[in-house]
Amino acid sequence: MIRGASLVAAAVAALLVWVVSTPLLGVELVVPGQGDAEPMEIGPGMIVGMSLASGLVGWGLLALLERFTSKGTLIWTIIAAIVLAGSMLSPLAMPGIDGAVRVILSLMHIVVGLIVIIGYRIPNSR
Repeated sequence: MIRGASLVAAAVAALLVWVVSTPLLGVELVVPGQGDAEPMEIGPGMIVGMSLASGLVGWGLLALLERFTSKGTLIWTIIAAIVLAGSMLSPLAMPGIDGAVRVILSLMHIVVGLIVIIGYRIPNSR
């Protein structure tokens, strides 16, 4: 139950970052297209979808590790921290992104990652 709530909280938190940055502050979250691709607008559907998808993949990996090793939570936490750090390369290294967009996307990565990592570490009640 706690992990499910953490997953939803992570998606909602990322959406709140979008609400503050885009509708309230007027920052357009647009990343340039690679090659011939058109620029891509980062909207609420993509934010919630990616947050939920990444959180579900993490949850699945954690469940597998907990099932097959006594140190599953520790191993998962290390992997999750590495994945979070690696995911920061996308908004930080992508060329042509406005500074404000770079900060907002980085903040979304951090918010989702930390909520998932902290929430999933809380033992589930059975």
